Amino acid sequence: MFSLHFKILDNISKRQKSSLMAFVKNFVKKSDICDRDELSEKIFDELQEEVKTENSLYFWVREYLENRYFQSDIRFLVQKCLRDKKQKQAQAVYNEKRKLYLKEFRRKVVQKRQSHEKPTAKQIKYYKYLCEKSGKTPENTENKSKLDLINLINGIINERST
Repeated sequence: MFSLHFKILDNISKRQKSSLMAFVKNFVKKSDICDRDELSEKIFDELQEEVKTENSLYFWVREYLENRYFQSDIRFLVQKCLRDKKQKQAQAVYNEKRKLYLKEFRRKVVQKRQSHEKPTAKQIKYYKYLCEKSGKTPENTENKSKLDLINLINGIINERST
């Protein structure tokens, strides 16, 4: 986004350019309007109101507000932000599926690792405690993996809850 070439925005300092771009980007992000010209007008109105306040962050914008190159730069920036917003919305379904896939993948990796580890002493103690509470005889846990013990514990808890 910062590699774009502007007429006016290239002449201001990096900090001013960054703050103005962040302002425009946040304004577009929060707005439901999809029309570039209408959104640009609202941004200009907002900037004019901001300039009128006493402790304005955008006091330097005052000299550029009436400049047509500045206005075209802002419109171009709004158009770019709208395009990015639209693209992000289009990719939302894909990103959600990807998140679910990665979550399932991480769960399988953890299960695979746990299937090769020995259970901890706390797990064994908790399993025996649950068996005692539910009146079951505990199985031999010497040859069981951490995952097997987790499944046994969850089975006992599910039996008790139903």
